[in-house]
Amino acid sequence: RIAREMHDIVAHNLSVIISLADGAGYTMASSPERASDAIERVSVTGRQALLEMRRLLGVLREDATEQPLAPQPDLDRLDDLLSQVHAAGIAVTMDLDGDPHELPEGIQLTVFRVAQEALTNTLKHAARPTSAHLTLRCAPRSVDLEVTDTGQGARLIRRGASLAGSGRGLSGMRERAAAYGGRLDAGPRPDGGWRVHLQLRPDAETLLR
Repeated sequence: RIAREMHDIVAHNLSVIISLADGAGYTMASSPERASDAIERVSVTGRQALLEMRRLLGVLREDATEQPLAPQPDLDRLDDLLSQVHAAGIAVTMDLDGDPHELPEGIQLTVFRVAQEALTNTLKHAARPTSAHLTLRCAPRSVDLEVTDTGQGARLIRRGASLAGSGRGLSGMRERAAAYGGRLDAGPRPDGGWRVHLQLRPDAETLLR
C-alpha cells in the first residue's frame, strides 16, 4: 500500500513538473511571462510533492505514532488536481452526478488516486494537443468514474501496457478497484485517445484494501 501511494505521488507530480518545464522552455523567448509562471508552478508542484513524500515516509518511522498523520486526499481535492493538470498543458473538464461528500473516505481516496493516475498517463503518453474529461457518478451502492482523453499518440505502447497489466500504475488502479468489489478497465477508444473506467461497490469492501 505504501509503494502504491508513493508511485501515485511521484509519478503524477514528476509528470506535471516535466510538462511545465517543457512549456517554459518553449515559451522562454516568445513569452517570458508565461515561462516565468510555468517555472513558479514547477516550484510549487515540487514542494507539494516533497511534502506529500515526507508525510508518507513518516508512516515508516519508529516514532510515527508520536507525530500526527495528515489525512489522505479526498474528492475535495479534485479541483486542485484538475487545475494542476490544466496548468501542465492539458485542458480538462468534469461532469459530476451525485454528492461525493457522502462517500466513505476510502472510496474517495480510491476515486481520487485513479483519476490522478489516469490524468498522469495522459500527461506522459498522449500526443499534443489533447484534452481530457472526467465523468463521476456517485450513488450509495455504486460509484462510476470515467476518464478519457483525445490524445492520438503512443496508442500501441499504451495498448500493450493495458493488455499485459504489468505497469505499476495500471495494476495499482486495479488493486484499488478490487478492494471495493469493483473493476477497472483501461484501453484505447475507437475514435482515438484513451479511456479509464472505474466501477466501485461501496458496500463490498474486501480484505484487499
